[in-house]
Amino acid sequence: MKWFTTYIDEYFTDPEFPSLSFPIVYVKLLKLWDAPRVYYAIPWSLALALVSQVIYIPFSGRPLHFFVNMFQTGFFHLGLTKLAFFFWNWDRWNKIIYWLSGLEREQLRDEQLKTIVSSYIKYNKRTTWYFWLCGMGTFFVNYGENFISVIVQMETTGVVDPTYVSFFWLWPTEPMTGGRLNVYLYLGFQFIYAWGGVSYLLVFDSMSVSVMMTLAGQLEVLRDMFRTALDEDTEEKQHESLIKCYKRYIDILDTHKLSNELMSPVLFLYLLVASINMSLILFSLPKSEIVSAGVYECNWVDKSAAIRRLVYIMSATTDKRLIYQAGPFNDVTVATFISCVKVTYSFYKLMTTTVS
Repeated sequence: MKWFTTYIDEYFTDPEFPSLSFPIVYVKLLKLWDAPRVYYAIPWSLALALVSQVIYIPFSGRPLHFFVNMFQTGFFHLGLTKLAFFFWNWDRWNKIIYWLSGLEREQLRDEQLKTIVSSYIKYNKRTTWYFWLCGMGTFFVNYGENFISVIVQMETTGVVDPTYVSFFWLWPTEPMTGGRLNVYLYLGFQFIYAWGGVSYLLVFDSMSVSVMMTLAGQLEVLRDMFRTALDEDTEEKQHESLIKCYKRYIDILDTHKLSNELMSPVLFLYLLVASINMSLILFSLPKSEIVSAGVYECNWVDKSAAIRRLVYIMSATTDKRLIYQAGPFNDVTVATFISCVKVTYSFYKLMTTTVS
């Protein structure tokens, strides 16, 4: 078993992207990273299938039923929406990815910072893996339950509950009217559509989770840089070291702002449709104040008045909390997540009761 986990870990490791290896390799595996245009036919086909389902709703004769169905399965349909967001902002994502990765490669060559960077990279990989497995697990649990229920009903009673059979995919006629073969064909289409949607959904999610935790790791690194900034021999070098640290802080703020702009619309969709999947933001940089504290941890007490003044100014201006937002309305916090889960569960029970 150990050799297998080692092989998987090595397969999803790319030295060019230390922290972001998993999402990058995953995107390459789905043929969405510098791939020939022919591979884009798959997401385009799934997108057309989704559009056709939406168009079918008002003409189905049961618009309310199918609207509720689409809402309940929004978790799976969101995959295509997220993929569209991801590639619409491809250049901006690349800016974040290559800046963070280049910074980490440089830090891994620095003996002082290597330990901190290696530690959070390892944690980042484990957490991203766990998140990906939870996402796939949610799909197989939801789809597996419905798949088995349809087969059991069809093979034992000869009828199929439309609530189960139309779980992912809307169909112009009842599948059973074409016989058992038609039902199995229908379930095959369901699987392809749902699995494809979840696979693409996890492209955006895995990247978002990794970027969030990488920024959190960089705050830890910056704290250590501030802590040792005044260990230099001369005041001139101490001054340069402090300025370098502060410039790095500004770069992190700019990167956080850009990543928040890219993630905010989708986090807002989560609030509306799939709050349970908002667990990705639980690691939303809750310790961002450590940078300000790190400034005071350097050896500033016995330095010159000019250096002490510079330390004071930097400590006062590096206390910004980095918080991700869900659209224009909410800061995303653990409390927000818990509240949304409660509301979502209540609404889900109401919807399932109504459909029944």
